[in-house]
Amino acid sequence: MDTFNTLMLIFIGLILVNVVLTLGLWRTTNSKSFCILFFHWIFTLLAFYTQKNLAMHASPLMHALGIIPLNFCVHTTLNAVYANILNLEINWKKFVVVPVMSLLGALGVSQLFGISKWVFFPGTLMHVLIYYIVVYKALVYKRSEMTFSLKCISVLMVVFGTHLFTYLFFQEHLNLLVIGFAIALALLMAISILFPAAIIEQLTIENFRLTNEIELKAKLAQSAKMVALGEMAEGIAHEINNPLMIMSLMLDKARFSIEEKDFVTLSGQIEKARKSSKRMSKIVKGLLDFSSEDEKEEFVSISAQDLVEDTLELCSQKISQYSVDLKVSVPDRPTEFIGQKIQLSQALLNVITNAFDAACLAQIKWIRIEVDERDGKVIFAISDSGPGFSEEAKTKLFQPFFTTKEIGKGTGLGLAIAHGIIERHRGEMFIDPDTSYTRVIMSLPLRPSERL
Repeated sequence: MDTFNTLMLIFIGLILVNVVLTLGLWRTTNSKSFCILFFHWIFTLLAFYTQKNLAMHASPLMHALGIIPLNFCVHTTLNAVYANILNLEINWKKFVVVPVMSLLGALGVSQLFGISKWVFFPGTLMHVLIYYIVVYKALVYKRSEMTFSLKCISVLMVVFGTHLFTYLFFQEHLNLLVIGFAIALALLMAISILFPAAIIEQLTIENFRLTNEIELKAKLAQSAKMVALGEMAEGIAHEINNPLMIMSLMLDKARFSIEEKDFVTLSGQIEKARKSSKRMSKIVKGLLDFSSEDEKEEFVSISAQDLVEDTLELCSQKISQYSVDLKVSVPDRPTEFIGQKIQLSQALLNVITNAFDAACLAQIKWIRIEVDERDGKVIFAISDSGPGFSEEAKTKLFQPFFTTKEIGKGTGLGLAIAHGIIERHRGEMFIDPDTSYTRVIMSLPLRPSERL
């Protein structure tokens, strides 16, 4: 009896230690798995004291009926932790049948065989089946993803579930019950070590995956920018060539003005050359800014008018070369908002490029860019005369690598990256459903309350 009491004290102490540890880990990591594991230990502690009191003061039938709800919570939460670690989809609502069948089974056994230890059998069997079902599904659907620790846990779950039968057969023999309790204590210690280790391993893998995903998205975004610049290269070359020719012409004329000492004409020629030089400098600066790495770009005050103007510096020449009518409508009063200028310029260029490609497929080619401010938001609307999108395409439009263009003519990243940038600015991007032509709306808060 002393050995049994000592084991019970160790059992209680171990549960209390796990309650404190899992609470701390849950609060530190904010992990769902640690949250469920914390409640598992709470239910285990409640079930232990309830079972102890029922064994002392209630009949076997009332003992069996009274402990079923708490035992169900104990075993379901442990299985839920296991399933969550493996990202295993389980419809837990179906397991509500377990306590119902356990209660009905205990009542049925008491009626058929009288009140004996066998009234515990239906509940024990149903709870053991939870372990077998969940582990079976894990082995069928997630076996290839299991690490060594998860394989150990899978074995542990089967052993722990099977061990529940020992209470049924050993409870009338104290010596055997002590052995069963010692085995339960060993299993409990294994759960205390393996489950937190597996959860931390899962969090580490997930963190590594997210880090790689962020890096990949950054590389894809940078690649998409280079693709956009490549597509606009011809237009940009003309944008630089025109002021360069003007500057060269003015400098040639300036030479004759100097020889003739016509300083008034010379001043005008130098001023035209200076303006052409400034124009080229602005285009080159825009190219350098746009192509730069922008992961750590700061949120600054941006003029919506300047954003549109600077973005069009990169693509307006190509648009005009293909005889696409471009009209821009912006408010007379400057519209200031907070954002990352380079990223938003990329988002705007991606949408304009998409509109340009679509407009080139139409007989009447036009693009409209409108800027408006209302309800604490700045609205960019880009419309085109293209053929538009099917209803099915609209549902996938902002998915990475989805494109309606011919093979080799689209990466499927432009609108997806633009959508991601707008979402990071706590904005919205969608297709206007109330127009007969394609109209992409980008809505951004003037002062985003929270930034990523």
